[in-house]
Parts: sequence; structure tokens; C-alpha cells
Amino acid sequence: MLSNYLVDKMVESEVIQKEDKDVYLYGLNQGFTIIQNIFITLIIGGLFGNIIATCVFLMVYIPLRSFAGGYHAATPKKCFIYSILLILVIQLYFLYLFKSMYQWICPVVLISSFIIYI
Repeated sequence: MLSNYLVDKMVESEVIQKEDKDVYLYGLNQGFTIIQNIFITLIIGGLFGNIIATCVFLMVYIPLRSFAGGYHAATPKKCFIYSILLILVIQLYFLYLFKSMYQWICPVVLISSFIIYI
């Protein structure tokens, strides 16, 4: 795995201490998982022709999910499946409902942002 390779190289190069290997391995694994999920989300957004809307969704969803928490799946595989299903639902929303409800987007975003801020 790439994470193991990178951490081993950091230990060999004396960038990190061997005792800290597990911490760095965990951090790299988490980082790669986040990058993978963002990449897959962007691919799905591209397939639906909604790259800009997908980027805006990610810019709003990632901080909200990070700070507000939410549902945690029992396994990483289930988490991945639930995330993909969520992205597909959002893409279908962008594709079908967003265009018909365009006049409501700005007020809803402003009100939602205010509520989240509070």
C-alpha cells in the first residue's frame, strides 16, 4: 500500500521516528480516503455534467460534515456505499429539481447559512 511505503521512507529518511509510524500511517490512510472520495464525487459530477454544482456542494458539505458530525457507518465499505448513494441523490437533484427551483436557491442558501452559522 502507498501509505506503508511513504511512512517507511519517512522513517528511513529520519523524517519521523519509528515510534510515530502508526500515527502517520493512520493520517495518510485517512488523507488518501478523503482524496479518493472527493475524486470519485467529481467523476460522478462530471458524468452528470454538474462539475460546478458538485464543487459548490463539496465546499459546503465537507466543512459541515467535519464540524457537525453525522451518521457513521459500521464499516468503511458501508460508508463508501452510503456516500456514493448520497452523491447520486444530490446529482439527480441538480439534474431535475435545481433547474425548476432556481429562483428559490439564493434565499434558501442565505437562510440555511444563517441557521448553520448560529
